[in-house]
Amino acid sequence: MHRKILSSITIVLIWLLPYIIALMISSIFDLTPLVNLFVNECGLILGMLLTSKIHKDYIPKPEIRMNLRNISPFLAICIFVFSVSFTAIVLHLAFKDGDYFEYEEKINLCTILSYITGILVNPFFEEYVFRYMVIESMWKKRNNFSIVIFSSILFCIPHLAGIISSFDIIISSVVFAMIYLKTRNLIYTYIAHLSHNLAVEILLNTGIKVIQSNVLVIISAIILICSTVLLIISINKQYPKIINKGYGICRSNGTGCKVCPDGRI
Repeated sequence: MHRKILSSITIVLIWLLPYIIALMISSIFDLTPLVNLFVNECGLILGMLLTSKIHKDYIPKPEIRMNLRNISPFLAICIFVFSVSFTAIVLHLAFKDGDYFEYEEKINLCTILSYITGILVNPFFEEYVFRYMVIESMWKKRNNFSIVIFSSILFCIPHLAGIISSFDIIISSVVFAMIYLKTRNLIYTYIAHLSHNLAVEILLNTGIKVIQSNVLVIISAIILICSTVLLIISINKQYPKIINKGYGICRSNGTGCKVCPDGRI
């Protein structure tokens, strides 16, 4: 267990190191916003490449699963709606006392690229590292609870800020980990992460009155409850009983494996 924890921590540290160096470069040199964004993204990409290269030989992992043909549209929609409604409630709690100042952000190339990276690109990097690599490095003979907790702790470390933000990150990371453990498909957690970031950007650009609206939080709470029920039903129907088999999984009803003889994928 200690070796697997060390491997998971190493994965995260290797991924973060180039990004930390990129942040230091950005703070030392007077870079333009566009160059600063480029340097930071290069740090994230380099970290992911280094992590994959270093760990591919001694941490056995199944092939990454991102096949769109095997995606359930209904389950994907449930995940999207759940994540958006949860994010709306968290933002309402964070800014309900008015601790927020509005600003008008100029739309230019840097702004557009920052939206693209923050909503579409960075969630994939983080899901690849924290869900795929970290969880798969701990998979063998570990119970799901310990995997969810530890992978979520690692995910929280570079994200924690205020109390409400920390609550958001903790709950989100637990949900992301549980979805991945159940489906073993990175597309679903990517959708959840993407929709979370998308909701943040949209709501922060609508103004404080919308975020503080009681109507918004009531509607979001109703949608969250309904989407949670539908998500649980859909995910259990789409992905029934899972049996741990080494580094892979065996989906079975107790009479035989539906994937392959030894349960590997």
